[in-house]
Amino acid sequence: MSEKNDGITLRTRFQRVIYFFPVQLLIAQFKKNFILLLFWGFLFGAISSNLGVGFGIPYLFLYPEFLGTVDFTSHLILGFACGGFIMAYNISTYILYGYSFPIIATLARPFFKFCVNNFIIPVTFFLSYIYFLVDFQLNSQFESTMTVSTNVLGFALGNTIFIIISLTYFFSTNRSIFEILNISEASDPEKQSKNLARGFFYKLDNASKKMHRVSEFRVETYLINPFKIGLARGSKHYETYTLQMVFSQNHINASVFETVVIATIIILGIYRDKEIFQIPAGASAMATLAMIVMAFSAIYSWLKEWSTIVLIVLILIGVYLASANIDSFNKAYGIDYKQQPTPYTSKNIYAHNNDSAQVKKDIFSHLEILENWKKKNQIIQNTEKPKLVFVNVSGGGLRSGMWSYYTLAHLDSVFDNKFLDHTHLITGSSGGMLGAAYVRELHGRRKKGKNIHLKADKYIANISKDLLNPIIFTTAVHDLYFRFDHFFREDEIRDRAYAFEKQFHKNTNFILDKKIRDYTKPEADSDIPLLILSPTILNDSRKLIIAAQPSAFLANKGGTISAQNDYTPENIEFTRFFKNHNPYDLKFSSALRMNATFPYILPNVSLPSEPLIQVLDAGIRDNFGTDITLQYLSIFKDWIKENTSGVVVVQIRDLFKNDVQKGGEPSNFRKNPSTIGTIYTNLTNTHNYSQDNAIQEIVKWTDLPIEVVSLQMKNVDEDKISLSWHLTRKEKNRIKNSMHLKENINSIIRIKELMGYD
Repeated sequence: MSEKNDGITLRTRFQRVIYFFPVQLLIAQFKKNFILLLFWGFLFGAISSNLGVGFGIPYLFLYPEFLGTVDFTSHLILGFACGGFIMAYNISTYILYGYSFPIIATLARPFFKFCVNNFIIPVTFFLSYIYFLVDFQLNSQFESTMTVSTNVLGFALGNTIFIIISLTYFFSTNRSIFEILNISEASDPEKQSKNLARGFFYKLDNASKKMHRVSEFRVETYLINPFKIGLARGSKHYETYTLQMVFSQNHINASVFETVVIATIIILGIYRDKEIFQIPAGASAMATLAMIVMAFSAIYSWLKEWSTIVLIVLILIGVYLASANIDSFNKAYGIDYKQQPTPYTSKNIYAHNNDSAQVKKDIFSHLEILENWKKKNQIIQNTEKPKLVFVNVSGGGLRSGMWSYYTLAHLDSVFDNKFLDHTHLITGSSGGMLGAAYVRELHGRRKKGKNIHLKADKYIANISKDLLNPIIFTTAVHDLYFRFDHFFREDEIRDRAYAFEKQFHKNTNFILDKKIRDYTKPEADSDIPLLILSPTILNDSRKLIIAAQPSAFLANKGGTISAQNDYTPENIEFTRFFKNHNPYDLKFSSALRMNATFPYILPNVSLPSEPLIQVLDAGIRDNFGTDITLQYLSIFKDWIKENTSGVVVVQIRDLFKNDVQKGGEPSNFRKNPSTIGTIYTNLTNTHNYSQDNAIQEIVKWTDLPIEVVSLQMKNVDEDKISLSWHLTRKEKNRIKNSMHLKENINSIIRIKELMGYD
């Protein structure tokens, strides 16, 4: 086999494969700058659902949304942005590794030839993306084959358009060494050398003549075009500084390219409130990655071996600026931040929590509400002592939002549109409370004569609409950079929190665009259930009680309820503690957002106190609102005993309570499970244990007939619905189908028995 075959030995053939330009380029990237490949790693991880799946990141790329729809246009835009990232990658690698391949300068249209030979990663990504997109849209979104084909065409067309535009620009600005020296590509080396000696560049400064040739990667063959392979010509007879003139022009072109990308992001950031500029979040993420890749290549080309240190420093600075600029002072909309901040000190906290007169006043006020509830339910339940119903909903992003809405709407239909009249109080955390708030609002409007059927498809569709796209889009074009809002407005920063609330209002037809005070009277009249939110105060892990009714007794667990006075206040009542800041003007959507602020996905809300306090998701302390329910029961136990036939606590859970976490056998690499990871995973179990014990205790010492009934969504590990603000059609169907589980059917039968329904 070592014999010559048409004059070419087997060894030569082997060398031409090994030293094929595309192969050598890939080796150069792994060998010289692995960091650049991490950007591709992120994208491959996202589209393959191996990265960020718990937060719905893959959906941004596999099902892009534009102007509220997923169609040819949305895929065209995403494809266009993907083309931008591919060209940013090509430009960056050209700048970073071009000097290692002097062959490039000897080719006509050098940058085009470089892009053709740098195809391995981009083409692999493109084909992988098409595969995962088709699989996702057919099997998770249940789109038709024609629709998926159209979407694929849109993505491919957008990608192609950007690449053609970019290459056209580079064709007009990039010159090969032959054009620079004004010689024919077919001229022999001796003639080229003579022209070199007489050329203008020979007269350059001596310093340029002393530049050493960069160590080369060997290249035997290259792609002349996507369908033709050619032999590489030598370049050693060219002067180093002349070769570098061919490469140097691309720094200018790269600067122009990066300027366009940055300008695009700035424009999108400034005009992001206009729907036409709200491109798919996946596209904005691609544009951001393109800008980062270009910036990285610029740093590396300027600083060489110092680039890694400088990059680390810049990342640390960026993290600091992000924390200082993005999340340090996000406001709760509606309240007054101009007044003197309220002192958040132990003295002030104790003073507010030990106001016995206020506690007694608020207890009396709630007794009146309970009396109104009783009068209504004596008629509805046709008994002197009706059952008192409390609803606790779990957190869990949009899956919990839809599940809590669907469950309450289903219960309402089972109980002849009266279940929410039976319900006195709703508490819980995160997404679950968004769904509960929406169904409560619709119930209130129905009570006023509106023709509303809670189980109507349009309402279920509304609460399950995407909220993730505006969050990620705003993060990409605004929150990661300096806030341009400061130039246009003083009080309102239109960040991802603003985008979240705006989209939530849009999804629900703006019926929840209200202030806290708008619910005070209907709650007091028992036209709608009470709704109490309890986000966590980040500073000291206290709970912030947000309610439309004065509820000082929920902030006081000590002296006014018992003889015990030596206690540490656990809760802060929002409306009283911030009484100087118009607390009842707080937008209801901001209260819901505070209760659902998952770290980093939404910014922590800062409240007007000194020192500044920040609040985030209620689920950190109590994922079901059980603590609020039990505290309420303990305070009003005497009234409940005298006026009701017992209490039914309906828990709406997005996970099965008794599901055992599947750990599996540890690998040889890691015999012991991660302590932090295990604690985080079992946070819900921790809440379950403590709350089960608390329920048992309160039943013992109050002697109240309390029964807890759970309605649970099946969310198994092997096909788990993501903790995200986006749901696929497949996930929506699974949520609906959970209502038909045997366990839930039995739970509904039990609730009907407790309520006296046949």
